[in-house]
Amino acid sequence: MPGAPTVVECSNLSIAWGHALLQVLQKPAGKCNPLVVSIAGFQGDLPPEDSAIRTATDAALSTAGCNSCDVSAMVIFPYKLWLRRKDLTSSEFGELCVDHLYPRLAALNPANRHGTYFARLMGFDAVRNGSVNRIDQVSEVIDRLSGDRHFRATGLQMTCFNPAADHSRQTRLGFPCLQHVGVDYEGKDSISITGFYPSQYIFDRAYGNYLGLAHLGHFIAYHTKLSLRRVTCIATRPLLGAGVSKSSLGQLRSVVEKRVTEEISHDK
Repeated sequence: MPGAPTVVECSNLSIAWGHALLQVLQKPAGKCNPLVVSIAGFQGDLPPEDSAIRTATDAALSTAGCNSCDVSAMVIFPYKLWLRRKDLTSSEFGELCVDHLYPRLAALNPANRHGTYFARLMGFDAVRNGSVNRIDQVSEVIDRLSGDRHFRATGLQMTCFNPAADHSRQTRLGFPCLQHVGVDYEGKDSISITGFYPSQYIFDRAYGNYLGLAHLGHFIAYHTKLSLRRVTCIATRPLLGAGVSKSSLGQLRSVVEKRVTEEISHDK
């Protein structure tokens, strides 16, 4: 009988990811139970991070030839660009990302030519009224959250998967792994954001995925005058990573185990 999903709840993004990494390291390859990682109970605009885990993670990613946490986060939401352009409306920022940033990224890296998450979220090509229209899903959600009354949660949804482009017979497409992002109310004046991954590389991508979802949630909260209070990531098939071995992550594992243990002891 399949094992029950593993649920991780934590207020620190790094510690939450640390628990997820240890789960896949402790299981045989490809045998980790589904993971539900929920980051909540933090103060401020974003979940806090642990500098020791973050530094060790970026170092291990660099050694493995993988993208840094910041790069993985940026393809979900270009947070640093937004911090420099907070004067723009959500729609104007979406146009900047889709029309100017995405073409540059696609030219720099062939892997981005299939798309980026922010380009799908801010510029999804969909049929409306018989013609193809580009829909800024993020701005649509912001518009619905900005009303005087709570909008239905089923309408606060954004998709990354495009059947016309992504129903491919290729055994490994590489994009999109993030299929869907949902927003919901978390109390009267707060929101939560949830990302759904049918398959997720925990070492290669998950830290940046959590960070990118948090950045997107902060952007939505900022434009709706609400507060971000929960970031959740659901991975139905958690994997360690592409071409990375458990033995190569010994130093990172030691750092993570030490900090997670210290956090558990502190909480007691």
